[in-house]
Amino acid sequence: MKTGFSWAAALIVCALVACGSHNNSGGTSTDHANFVVHQRIARLAPSAVFAHRGQGPTAPGNPYPENSLAAFRAAIAQGTDGLEMDSELTEDGQLILMHDDTVDRTTECRGCVSALSFDTVRHCRLLDGDGHPTDQVPPTLDEVFALQPADVLVNVELKVFGSSCRTPGHGPTDLATAMVASLRRLRVEQRTLVQSFDADALRSVKAQAPDIYTAFLVTGLRAGDIATATDIHADAIQPGGPFPFVTLPPALLRGALDAGLQVIPWTVDDAESINTLLDSNVSGIISDKPALVKQVLRDRAAERD
Repeated sequence: MKTGFSWAAALIVCALVACGSHNNSGGTSTDHANFVVHQRIARLAPSAVFAHRGQGPTAPGNPYPENSLAAFRAAIAQGTDGLEMDSELTEDGQLILMHDDTVDRTTECRGCVSALSFDTVRHCRLLDGDGHPTDQVPPTLDEVFALQPADVLVNVELKVFGSSCRTPGHGPTDLATAMVASLRRLRVEQRTLVQSFDADALRSVKAQAPDIYTAFLVTGLRAGDIATATDIHADAIQPGGPFPFVTLPPALLRGALDAGLQVIPWTVDDAESINTLLDSNVSGIISDKPALVKQVLRDRAAERD
């Protein structure tokens, strides 16, 4: 459903009234964090670049384990504007960066993340693309936000467990609560996007902290997705799948933008798809190859000059 809320008007108001003292998040104390993030992404036009799991999934040929500090550092060195990652709750209710419900695929350990203590997961070495243990371990949000530069955007997904690993205390609300508490403690709301496929998780984030920027993840893009995103008061929609196989209808992309949503597709790894999406005025691109997206943006800028 389309609301009467106007992001453009809200941003203008925010710019006019934001006159408080500066804080360590890069804005002012009176700024709403989601407005600040929205503006930061808009200023990166024609597109913000987000590095998917740092340098993409753990796979043959990829020397970097996914969701590792090494992968994030490599992406930052390539000039990415933001880092994309996945977060889950350990058995003792602490946040850890991990994509799958289990640690089986990406580490030398075995088991559901929800059944392992934080300390146990932190002792699991991440595997490289050839299956060999590295010196990297699953990171924490504290470690990610300590990376330099201190203003890189962080796009963190709330990974809600499937039925085989979900236990009491590990549902959407529990995950949202832990995330909100962490962002508040670290005072990094003004550089963070919280994304999820789970509408209940994002609804819970907004219920606890309306100022935190949220993004609704979807596969492909349908009119109903845009309606859900606006209904849960998301700030963005992140449509995608494996490009170039996924196509996003231009009318729906425009509809999402007109609804006040920023549009940040995933996972876009070839130049043709990147150019097509840039022509559609997307707000950002999530890619396993952030260096390629940056190169396409430079080439387009050179052609305009």
